[in-house]
Amino acid sequence: MIKYAVTLLACALLTLASAEEAKLKATFTVNGKDIPLKHVLVLDFDDAEEMGDGPQLRILFSDKEIAPAELESPILFNLDTLCREGKLLGILLRFDPKAETPEVTGTVYVPVDSPQTSMPFFSHSGGAGGVDSLKVEKGVLSGAIDGSDEGNADFGTPAFAYEISFSAPVQKSTPVTVLQGKEAMATEQMKTYLKFEEAMGKGDLDTIRKMTSEEKAKQMDDFIAQVGKEQFMAMTKQMVSDPATREKALRGLHIRGDNTTIVFNDEGGKMSVNLKKKGNAWIMD
Repeated sequence: MIKYAVTLLACALLTLASAEEAKLKATFTVNGKDIPLKHVLVLDFDDAEEMGDGPQLRILFSDKEIAPAELESPILFNLDTLCREGKLLGILLRFDPKAETPEVTGTVYVPVDSPQTSMPFFSHSGGAGGVDSLKVEKGVLSGAIDGSDEGNADFGTPAFAYEISFSAPVQKSTPVTVLQGKEAMATEQMKTYLKFEEAMGKGDLDTIRKMTSEEKAKQMDDFIAQVGKEQFMAMTKQMVSDPATREKALRGLHIRGDNTTIVFNDEGGKMSVNLKKKGNAWIMD
């Protein structure tokens, strides 16, 4: 118990030290309104799930402090959810510091008109926007970046502009445990997903809601309200498969702490589903 407490204290002190090292100076406006960005988080994402563009640095400038685990999803729909719920405003950068030609892709997390409207995004390459200033030295990423966009009223996206200079320690991703074959099929995560698919195939909305996070359940209900229950059920039934088919298509089950990503082969490509631990159970996320 004492050793465990000492370990927790050491981790807390390390986190505090890292936070004190971070420096951020930012101007961020949306439709002419200033939004203060107070936090910067840099994660070295390994892309062990192989659902992205390979290993990359992910840099989040935000109005509120965001847990590093939020940047560990292979596909960052969770950040969209946080933004739509009013829990995040800011800018995410993604880039490979080892690439021969520097290139940054970015997402702007701002209020948009509709649940179906995508978050604004941008890209810079070469020296545009200050991309060539981004450097990693002794485990610290620093640099400056700027850009703007006039927005698009037809698509419900606002105008925005940003000018940011910063330095912050690079944090490592949570180690991944990868399971395959029968071992993966026997996990509680896989059993949960197969039960979820069964409920989807039956159109059992009550069970579906119980097996998903509150945020995803709300998104589903909003979508049903938009397209109608009949069309929603027709769409979901086309997406489900039986356990034998899923086992044959399974590429791997990836566990990162309290989050799991299951990756399948899918018609020449790949698809993934995410689950998170809630208490002693796993739910769809």
